[in-house]
Amino acid sequence: MGQVQLKYRVVIFPKNIINTEYYSNMAPGAKIELIDTNTDKVIGKITDISLAMQKYGLAWSEKYGCYTLSKYYYKSHDLYQTFLQKLDETLKRYNNGEQIVSDDERERERYQSYYTGCLYQSILRLFPTNVDENSIILDPAAGNGDLLKGYQPHQVIAIDSNKSCQQTLISKGYKVIKDTFENVIETGIFPSTEFPQPTHIIMNPPFSKQKDIIFFNNAYQILQEGGSLSAIVSENSIWEELKNYQFIGKSLPLQVIAYIMLRQEKAENLSTHMKRFFEIILETLNDGLICIEGLTEVDTTWGRCSNTSARMFIIRLQKPLLKSKKLKRSNVA
Repeated sequence: MGQVQLKYRVVIFPKNIINTEYYSNMAPGAKIELIDTNTDKVIGKITDISLAMQKYGLAWSEKYGCYTLSKYYYKSHDLYQTFLQKLDETLKRYNNGEQIVSDDERERERYQSYYTGCLYQSILRLFPTNVDENSIILDPAAGNGDLLKGYQPHQVIAIDSNKSCQQTLISKGYKVIKDTFENVIETGIFPSTEFPQPTHIIMNPPFSKQKDIIFFNNAYQILQEGGSLSAIVSENSIWEELKNYQFIGKSLPLQVIAYIMLRQEKAENLSTHMKRFFEIILETLNDGLICIEGLTEVDTTWGRCSNTSARMFIIRLQKPLLKSKKLKRSNVA
């Protein structure tokens, strides 16, 4: 049997869906159905099509179980026409048996690791402003070091397992740990004389298999008390685990979901790392030390900048001091 020959069909989403999504700019304007030209049956997710087209706005939605094109792309005439043109070209090449995805794109998709690139300008609000000469800044998924611009190299610790990225980071003068963040946590090198506990952690971690949630928890673990953690977290990492809870929808803020899951005895079915993630949110929320917001396509134009149409949260928080330290400070005052 040869490769399936594909065509596509655009189906407009009902207005009630377009207008009621929590992130209005991300609301799907249309779904894109890939169709087998021989059987006229709708085909599910095809990884190579996803990889080739995500930079033009196509996204596989776990929520709807289909490809979607956001309202942002659908309602812009120029972006929509560009999308249709690229989809025509991509399907023609796919049907001809041509390679439509580069090795680099395939490797990034394997780990769902998307380098920050020009996304940098849109997430400046993530960055801590209380950095001084004694600060220690860690990026546990450093890539090429895009998030570390503007910091003194001697203050920076960068972690990455990619050899090409390691060379780039070294050339910028950063102290580089040539390993995965998971291995770094297992070896327990934080804190040590060479690698003291960071005062600030900034990261755009990989998204595959909820690694962004695991990175978030591990980063919080090694962060100094009173230190700040600034992170991008994939929406899908959270919704994939919560999809069986019918009462939870994307119209609810993440803080509210954390409260529901942990305070209404719903946590017994959560994975350990997701439960810890929600605990951290509530811990910092109770002290008024957290800010969570959606990172929309209008903010980032990420379809063209970061080569991913994944939906994301920006989370910035401060790790509370131990109560004994708070008490000690109040006595001094």
